Amino acid sequence: MQAFLAWEATTRETIDFKTIYVDMAGDLVAGLMLSQIVYWHLPARNGRTKLRVVKRGYHWLAKRYADWHAEIRVSEKQARRGLQILVEKGIVEVARFRFNGAPTTHIRILDENFLAAWQAVIDERKMEHDQRDDCNCPTGQMEHDQRDESLTETTTETTAKVSAASVDAAESLPFSDPPEEEEPAQRKYPARVWIVTLCKVCGVDQKINARKMAAQGKKLWSAGYAAREIGQYYSEGGWWYTQDWRGKRKERPNISTIRETIKAAREYENRPSPVHRNAQGVRIAPV
Repeated sequence: MQAFLAWEATTRETIDFKTIYVDMAGDLVAGLMLSQIVYWHLPARNGRTKLRVVKRGYHWLAKRYADWHAEIRVSEKQARRGLQILVEKGIVEVARFRFNGAPTTHIRILDENFLAAWQAVIDERKMEHDQRDDCNCPTGQMEHDQRDESLTETTTETTAKVSAASVDAAESLPFSDPPEEEEPAQRKYPARVWIVTLCKVCGVDQKINARKMAAQGKKLWSAGYAAREIGQYYSEGGWWYTQDWRGKRKERPNISTIRETIKAAREYENRPSPVHRNAQGVRIAPV
């Protein structure tokens, strides 16, 4: 044990890994890889760049899949998947160039997209911190003294006060029947519908995640989206499972991926139907 403690205190086998990169990537391995990519993009102690490859007017990080395993014990399969996630999110660009005489994967951070993703997580964390400060009960615990208050009634703040009893009662509400949110005159944010919908599509416990889902749902609602769209696009057989590569692999969506893809999902579902014409050029209904 003494030998172990001495080794633990002196070893350099460590990684400077910030959890924000996991939140930005929405995936643990992709976040760990992003942390390393950021490290190589940061200036060295002398203020100069660590990157030595310049292609197309940009500095690139040349990284073989064997390098990923040597640095952070990520396998080739994991590295390929992690890079694909970062590319899909627009955080990095990947290209193949020759390096040391062999075709090698090169990576560069897309600064504007990276900073936008970083700022989004910072804002989200600040909102959650503010909500915890405003809440009089411990984090994750429902306000049981508010049982008689409807979940559709919220303050002008972004925090939705949710009771465990009301969430349980709303659990059976179907995606296709959200009565509160479809009335144009309805001014108040329908928290109950959003909590149920988001928890169902993400496969998370309502009692634990009600407050978080209420806050995230309000962001989507304020941006003009309806809870029934989330249920339609991200439930089994919807856009997520038929068009997105993660859904095709039976991965459930989460808040980050919903916010990332909701615009594309709506555009796909609302795309115009193709025009069908007969041999004489007369428009006909599609078969």
